[in-house]
Amino acid sequence: MNNQSSKEIALKHLEKVANVEGGSEREDGFFGEFLNSLGIPKPSKMTEVEAEKLLENLAAEECSEEFVESLVYWLLRQGIPPAAKEVIMESDIDGDGVPLWQELLDGTNPFINDRTPPERQSYLGREIGREGDLEL
Repeated sequence: MNNQSSKEIALKHLEKVANVEGGSEREDGFFGEFLNSLGIPKPSKMTEVEAEKLLENLAAEECSEEFVESLVYWLLRQGIPPAAKEVIMESDIDGDGVPLWQELLDGTNPFINDRTPPERQSYLGREIGREGDLEL
């Protein structure tokens, strides 16, 4: 199975989960007000620029994993346009090389880079880079 088809399967799974979980009027009001505060009046009309604005806000606020997951499922239920959905699902807020859709499937926090090892490690008070030759 190639990478593209596994992504498509994953996105369909996330949409199915979103629709099974349903939602509530309280959730509609809460997330609707949240988007309104960002100047995004209707999720069903969200543009790519608005999707990027939403992601920037989520990153700046360091929202919880649960908040982001609930918001994404809510957006999927609202029928966001494909271009906005692509921007959101392919985003990599924490810079670990893992898109948001994969973070949701894995249950990892999209705001914590938990996959990329640190650039430098300290060993007995000296910094050692990952690259470079070691002389003995």
